[in-house]
Amino acid sequence: MKLFTQDYILRRSCENCKYKGYSRSSDITLGDFWGLGELKTTKKATKRPSLILVNTANGERLFDIISKEIVFEERNVDEGVKGNGRLNCSPGKNKGAKLFQM
Repeated sequence: MKLFTQDYILRRSCENCKYKGYSRSSDITLGDFWGLGELKTTKKATKRPSLILVNTANGERLFDIISKEIVFEERNVDEGVKGNGRLNCSPGKNKGAKLFQM
C-alpha cells in the first residue's frame, strides 16, 4: 500500500492524468472521502466513508435509485478531497519508481 500511496507503482498514464479535475466524463465518480469532519447524520455507518460525485443527469437518476439503500449525506466537494488532491492534479513522477518498472 505504501508503494502505491507514495507513487512508486502507478501506471505511467497517471503521471499526466487526462481525467483529473471536477469536470468529469463519467456519470458518477467514486473515491475515498479524505477530509471528513464530524458526521452530521445520526447513523455512523463507517469510519472510512466513500466520496460519490454525481456528474450528470443520468448519474443523478442512478444515485436516486441507490440512495434508499445507503447511508449518505451531502457535503462540500472541497471537504471530500482535502488532504488528497488526486482529483485535481496528477501525482507526477516519483524518481524511485524506475526500480519497480518492467
